[in-house]
Amino acid sequence: MAHSILSLFTVVAVVIGYSIGLGSALRLEVSPESFNTMVTDQLDLTCISNGPAWIRSIVTLEIMKKGDHPIAVISSNGLAKGDKWKGNIEAQGNLTKDSINNFLKLTIKKPGEEDTGTYVCLMYYLDENFQFHEMKAEVNVTVENEDITVIVKYLLEKITTLEKNGQEKEKSMQEEVTKLKETISTQKVKLAEQDTRLMEQEKKLKEQKNETEKVSSRFDLLGDMEKKKTKSIKDSIDKVSSRIELLEDLEKTQNQSIKDSMDNVSSRIDLLEDLEKTQSQSMKDSMNKVSSRFDLLEDLEKKQSRSMKNYMDKVIEDIGHLQNQSSRFQEYMDLSPVAFSYGYNKNDNTKVITGQTLLFTDRIMDLGGQFNPSTGTFTAPIKGIYVFHLVVRASSPDGKIDVLCHCVV
Repeated sequence: MAHSILSLFTVVAVVIGYSIGLGSALRLEVSPESFNTMVTDQLDLTCISNGPAWIRSIVTLEIMKKGDHPIAVISSNGLAKGDKWKGNIEAQGNLTKDSINNFLKLTIKKPGEEDTGTYVCLMYYLDENFQFHEMKAEVNVTVENEDITVIVKYLLEKITTLEKNGQEKEKSMQEEVTKLKETISTQKVKLAEQDTRLMEQEKKLKEQKNETEKVSSRFDLLGDMEKKKTKSIKDSIDKVSSRIELLEDLEKTQNQSIKDSMDNVSSRIDLLEDLEKTQSQSMKDSMNKVSSRFDLLEDLEKKQSRSMKNYMDKVIEDIGHLQNQSSRFQEYMDLSPVAFSYGYNKNDNTKVITGQTLLFTDRIMDLGGQFNPSTGTFTAPIKGIYVFHLVVRASSPDGKIDVLCHCVV
């Protein structure tokens, strides 16, 4: 009921600014200057200070109803709500040290009759001599009668504007919905294409995985063969080592035997020297016999040395042979694995004649790089056994004959 009565009035703001003879250093503005409580959404009260040079610093700005407590206060500590703050009020402001462009603004939403009266902007400041002062500015907000036809006309214009804005918004929304539908349709097509590509990639990955597993099994087989060859070479080296130790033992035994023989000869020579004093002729004959025996021993030693040398040469030759085998095996171990897989995916009814070379150019896997897809030639890095799998499907020109060849070479 109170709102219906207030709708017949217009609020009029009358500024009564004063500041004790200080000019326009402080002012209180109201917007709009006149309004109706039914059709106006808000009332703005702005306290503004563009302090002259004689104002050293502003301490606070306050807005209140005359003779009442502050509604809002701004200071160097920020914005604060006063005792007369209400839920339909918003506040903002700025307060700097240079005393320029300082303000405190109150916005009263849906103002009513209780928001009329005299509002005061109060500023506390320090002058150049650090003396404390205050300055005031006032504005009077009142309610006056207004013809109801003006209100009705305003409301009709407002309704017309809202309808026009609603139609424009509806048209804009329809255009946005159309664009959104087109975007969704385009995205669906792209998603379908991506799904197709993903399925093809998944298929290729599975095929590559199968090929990799086959190559891995072949590598395992080669590894087992290499282990067996390594063990065989190690066993051969162990046998040669045992033979060398046997020869060393034999050489030691023969050297001891020769040394014993020489010692025996030496003792006999000493005996002959003793006998020489008494039996020179007999000693001479004995010496001749000993000399012949000594020659015999030397011949025997030469024969044994020659036999031992031949045996050592044979052992050295065997060791050289084993070293050559070890070097070849090491070269084989140093070689990179060799495996390749290429495909021929063209479906262009290519005619093939006898003796023609088919070039498989779609690379799936190539380890070692020994296959040349431009010539269809594979170059073996070393001698050995290689396995080739070939799968070919061919058809006659009239389509009556269809051949599938799965060859293993």
